[in-house]
Amino acid sequence: MSNSTGCQAAYHSICVNPTGTLEPCCQYTPDDSKSTYRYNEFEQYINDIPTQMHLDASAGIEHAGCQKCYREEKHGWRSLRQWQNDWYPSDVTKVSVHNPIYDLELRLGNFCNLKCIMCGPDQSSSIAAERHTHQEKFIQFGARMPTGDMPYYWKEEDFKQFAQTILTKNARRVNITGGEPFIIPEVVKFLEMLVPRANDLTLSFNTNLTEVGAKLLAMLQKFKRVNINISLEGIGAMNDYIRYPSRWADIESNIQLLKKELPQARLEINHVLQHTSVYALPSLVDFAKQHKLHVQITTVSGYPYLTLDSVPEQDLDAFKSWAEQNTTLNQAQQSLIVNMACAAKFDTALYQKFKEYINLLDSIRGADYFSVFPESR
Repeated sequence: MSNSTGCQAAYHSICVNPTGTLEPCCQYTPDDSKSTYRYNEFEQYINDIPTQMHLDASAGIEHAGCQKCYREEKHGWRSLRQWQNDWYPSDVTKVSVHNPIYDLELRLGNFCNLKCIMCGPDQSSSIAAERHTHQEKFIQFGARMPTGDMPYYWKEEDFKQFAQTILTKNARRVNITGGEPFIIPEVVKFLEMLVPRANDLTLSFNTNLTEVGAKLLAMLQKFKRVNINISLEGIGAMNDYIRYPSRWADIESNIQLLKKELPQARLEINHVLQHTSVYALPSLVDFAKQHKLHVQITTVSGYPYLTLDSVPEQDLDAFKSWAEQNTTLNQAQQSLIVNMACAAKFDTALYQKFKEYINLLDSIRGADYFSVFPESR
């Protein structure tokens, strides 16, 4: 396997998508023209996608579904592919249903209380409802529309059996996302299944941290290693606009709650580098430094008009200068931001599409983008 193209996710990682289908990891981009496999088709899945990843890696080919990682690496960022290769042993060289699954990600449907501007109906039930209500406007814009009700696979008895026999036995890391996992009642039931492994696995969440229930908090206190990745795009009104309709005061309060009640937990901030980052990321970095929180940066995908290519050149230049001169950013963060900014090519059509998008959202939500981001006028 070529170290430049291969990934241990082909052997040791599973991501269960919101619909119950399987992929190697959360970064993987499926080929829409090919078959998908649900968790109860595990053997068929193994013989298809991971096997093709293995064949491509053996030939030194960048697998088509892994382009997000390759792109981030080319911009100086340490990708999930590289982390996977560090985390898990490389002694297994053949894809098989008998290989241990060390890394499990559960994406528990689209049940979510927020309507983030870079999200879609597959990841948020609130967005799905909004687009259904204002169907004509969103179709005219060309937005992705809901395709039907999201199946809640984790309620199915055969999934519980699948998790018990294949996933929880060898898991070293279990990452639970949504939707918004902290508001999904079944998460507590799943954690009960993992309690016997509470001392020897790492439990992690991606959460908007708008709500923290007492039952969930009590369950998390049983686990020795807990990572909580808090999804934030800015501070105050900026975060509340991008992650509409979050309340910044609630998020700050919940950060303090977790620090007090979960002293063993590692809290981090997860930020999606996108158009609005040019205006919102600097204050978020200052907030993270003040509260001693690491900022993990990933890049937006699926929405060209939200990328840095839609940012006016003068604003992008100012953002790049900030990153180059900021001493709080570590080298990897600085490299990613600067390289992505340097690679961006301003596209007037994308900028117009961005403004059309936020005008659409503002007209529906009663918000005002330019009052929150006046410097972007």
